[in-house]
Amino acid sequence: MGRCANEQSTVLLVEDEPLQRAHLEHMILAAGFDVLPANNAKKALSLLEDRPDICAVITDIRMPGGLDGLVVAWRAAKRVPARSIIVISAYMVAGPNEQPAQDFRFFRKPIQANDLIQEIRLAVRRTQAVTDFKAYGPAAIQRLHS
Repeated sequence: MGRCANEQSTVLLVEDEPLQRAHLEHMILAAGFDVLPANNAKKALSLLEDRPDICAVITDIRMPGGLDGLVVAWRAAKRVPARSIIVISAYMVAGPNEQPAQDFRFFRKPIQANDLIQEIRLAVRRTQAVTDFKAYGPAAIQRLHS
């Protein structure tokens, strides 16, 4: 994980529908975050491998190509805290056996811009707190409460 510092952080956005991806990307960029867009799970998994600066992940569930957003979420949970993974879908709700972790965040589409940006900010703080904890020990966890 790279350094996550609120609006200077990188967000991986995984959405196969071009208009929806453009809309979400615009909202995230307007809030000052860097965005790595991916139009399928395979590209998202490649970005997760290549980019240690990813601080939060937003993924749709349903995607063409054999791999879906839940695969992305499961793999992302190895890199960023589960609560830094935002899963969105218009079609389904992830069941208990499909969740990458107990604490991942799920939103139904359409998602309101304010809700998404607030959740991204929290996700970035969670990721940084985990990074700080690994580097500096238990006192760093106070970052979540400041």
